[in-house]
Amino acid sequence: MNSDSENGELQVEQLHQRRNLLSGFCKLVVYGVLELSAASDVFKYYSKFYDDYGDIIKETLNQTRQIDRMEWAHTLLLSLQQLLTQLFLEEGPGATDSAAFLEIRDLARRFSLLFGLHQLQNRPALVALHKDGIKFAFEEAASPNPKLGLINLPFLELLSEFSPRLLPPDKALLLAYLKKMGQAQFSESKEEPCWPSLLVYRHSLSPQEQAALQPRAAASKRGHLNGSSEHSGSTSLASSSRLHTPLLTSTTLRAKRPLTGPPLGEESSGSEAEFAQRLHLIEEPENSQEGEVSSEVS
Repeated sequence: MNSDSENGELQVEQLHQRRNLLSGFCKLVVYGVLELSAASDVFKYYSKFYDDYGDIIKETLNQTRQIDRMEWAHTLLLSLQQLLTQLFLEEGPGATDSAAFLEIRDLARRFSLLFGLHQLQNRPALVALHKDGIKFAFEEAASPNPKLGLINLPFLELLSEFSPRLLPPDKALLLAYLKKMGQAQFSESKEEPCWPSLLVYRHSLSPQEQAALQPRAAASKRGHLNGSSEHSGSTSLASSSRLHTPLLTSTTLRAKRPLTGPPLGEESSGSEAEFAQRLHLIEEPENSQEGEVSSEVS
């Protein structure tokens, strides 16, 4: 029993030390001592080790986004490229059906949430991310087996997770760019191969699905307005014959509770001093108790 408690205390102490080391590395990136691209080795583990280090990595993601959005987006792309390349080296090009590939795609989805707000500010960086990702997917020479297609073509499935954050004009631009890159690769063949990854990404950029949703949304909105107007008209006639009692308002209900922190994908404003304070609060002292580890930022 004593050995189990000692092992538990040792694991907690080691976790605190690793968190402090990670926090110190992230500070070097934020303060410009290290290049932002060096953070790709940290960002690619955002989902895998979210329980232990997610709060530190998330804060670093939010702060580095404000330093240089273009370089920040390139670093996110680099993280995904490294993970996919490592997966194919270990399991081969057919690993797209594995659980590891789904984990990489989930990481891409989490990264895409960081582009949710401030679309105009993130627009150039998001378009550049897509273009660089398309280049990466088509840059490898065709494999000896034509049925396998291009080695990095499954990277387009990861890019499809970022497509919902694009504006309609940018989707049209990227569709044209995708067609241009495809024609350069398939110029010898009469027909462009219908690879699943290519079809998934092309469908994510297609405006047809969005155009089909708009009429249904408009019709449901009109029906809701008509129903609410009829209901309000009937209730107004019934209530006009009765005396109205003034409503009692409480000042305590008007006070809004302050937000505790930005959810995933939301901008985090603040100076470098505030960032240092956040990371300092995240850091754990070596002699802290085990109960402090559970206070992770969800």
